[in-house]
Amino acid sequence: RGDLHILFPDNPKVMAFTRTWEEETVLVVANLSRFCQLVELPLAHLSGMVPQEAFSQNRFPVISEAPYNLTLGPYDHYWFLLEREEKPLEEMVSETAPPPYTVRRDWKTVLEGRSREWLEVEALPPFLARSRWFAGKNRTIQRVTVLDALPLPRDSMQGYILIVEVRYLSGPSEIYLLPLTYLSGEERVHLEEEHPGAVVASLRVDHEDGVLIDAVYEERFRENLLNFLRARKTVKGQKGSLAALPGRKLRRMMNERSKPFSSRVLKGEQSNTSLLYNENIYIKLYRKLEEGTHPEPDIIRFLTEKTGFANVPSFGGTLEYRRLGYDPFSLVFVQEYVTNEGDGWTHTLDTLGRYYENVLSRRGEADYLVKDLPRERIVSLEDLPPAFQDLTGGLDLEMTALLGKRTAQMHCAMMSRREEAAFAPESFSMLYQRSVYQSMRNLTRRNLELLKKGLARIPRDYQQEARSVLQSEGEILSCLRAVTASRIRSAKIRTHGDYHLGQVLFTGKDFMIIDFEGEPARALSERRLKRSALRDVAGMIRSFHYAAYGKLLLPSVFRPDDIAGLEPWAELWYRLSSAVFLHDYRETAMTEAELLPLDRDNFFVLLDAFLLEKAVYELGYELNNRPEWVGIPLRGIKHLLEEAAARETKEE
Repeated sequence: RGDLHILFPDNPKVMAFTRTWEEETVLVVANLSRFCQLVELPLAHLSGMVPQEAFSQNRFPVISEAPYNLTLGPYDHYWFLLEREEKPLEEMVSETAPPPYTVRRDWKTVLEGRSREWLEVEALPPFLARSRWFAGKNRTIQRVTVLDALPLPRDSMQGYILIVEVRYLSGPSEIYLLPLTYLSGEERVHLEEEHPGAVVASLRVDHEDGVLIDAVYEERFRENLLNFLRARKTVKGQKGSLAALPGRKLRRMMNERSKPFSSRVLKGEQSNTSLLYNENIYIKLYRKLEEGTHPEPDIIRFLTEKTGFANVPSFGGTLEYRRLGYDPFSLVFVQEYVTNEGDGWTHTLDTLGRYYENVLSRRGEADYLVKDLPRERIVSLEDLPPAFQDLTGGLDLEMTALLGKRTAQMHCAMMSRREEAAFAPESFSMLYQRSVYQSMRNLTRRNLELLKKGLARIPRDYQQEARSVLQSEGEILSCLRAVTASRIRSAKIRTHGDYHLGQVLFTGKDFMIIDFEGEPARALSERRLKRSALRDVAGMIRSFHYAAYGKLLLPSVFRPDDIAGLEPWAELWYRLSSAVFLHDYRETAMTEAELLPLDRDNFFVLLDAFLLEKAVYELGYELNNRPEWVGIPLRGIKHLLEEAAARETKEE
């Protein structure tokens, strides 16, 4: 389709042409030689266009009247999308809302014609810049485009779900979800007082002053959203459609409580927005959207409807955006709300607070525990020193053992339906083991280089440890390389993907596992990959380490002198709590013969590699975000290397 325009550069070894269809132009440049070539392309007729590499989406210099120079490697080629040059909108990073805009008759005309251009250029960029869930704050926005506007059925008010594309000066574009509606009068005043951050822009409809708002902060919109989901409705937008897919248990969830539903927006969410209805239905809006099956509803639905695993919230349904030629986008996820006493992180910090206070009051009585620190990697609850159980409280250790058991039960459930292709377990291979090592090696080299460059920025107390870790690069890589030494008989399964104490809710008697999104920085396709279950185990054990030392770093009642004396006790708690967790995990997981390596040495080779990889990942995170916490992953790397060295000595 479209036309073909052959270019005739002076270099005959380079073939170049453009293809144009409607408003899209593609430039193809190919080196037909086995040697590097320099070419000057006659592109004056395309002056003002910007070549954007089709795959990486990296932007090249703007085309001008002068010949366009490119260098190509042997048999190299480029595919460029040519787009009109647009100046970056500097005001997009401004915290200031635009002045009021006027439309006639109906606020919904803001989605049409010139008014829509105002929305895209003047209103949305500053709103995005000040929204907590917007991931592009550190990038320069080129353009914001409303790809689609999907109306929810009219009740007492009308709202839209906008699908918004954000393009940047460099790197790939991103797609976001923004529910939008309009308020005026007393409703507007009340909302601006309660949720000032919800205001997108001021809008005057004829002579009435009002505001466009993020509609999740409007109660009628939230009620419409839930009713839309329950009714299994579909509505059409300009380019696609919005489809509600309720789960089997949604009607039961809704019928258990009185109507109308009271609802509220939960605080504290960073990358998404969470809603709570009648204290029993939880809805999550995914703000940053990606094409393809989202792992969270996929896994929760599987565990709820296809297995007997009861320690996840019940699946309630999803809302999808569908567009011809694309895989569906997951916009909204519904699940049962779990009444709880806080997440595992909060519960563990409370436990540690009591433990450290007991140690300070009875330090002289139990100092031998630190001197004779048990080195066993797996310890049952019954085998722990009674004095240690007394310091921590027996119930808290029982909960740690229970968490290990629930984690193993989750993994066993993940692989229990072999007829489900997306969840059927797969065996390890040497190729997979080598790819695991290569990924770990690349991460290690990248983050150690980051540590080397940022050495001067980290607290002085940790600089000696940092230098020691830098000198240990060979030892780290050697420990990681052990995963390639021989074929490991184990399974790859769907996993939680971002498992730590903050991802479990403590109900007072048990744990419920939540938030199966995986690592938000990874693409959806990567988050759906099958991996070793021991990655989740390593994530939880590293979380124990963070809790043990983080409690001492957090603002607390502990004096500096006390903190120094408590550090050996932090190490004791971490080692023994992890050993109890690991004992009950392994004992339960072994009911599935394929899940873990039966050979104990291979089990620890894998676990140690994943623990070390996690600590190296944490090192990079803390260097970029919390340099004052960098001591925790540094200490974790040091301890893991010491354990590896001790194990090798014992084997010799």
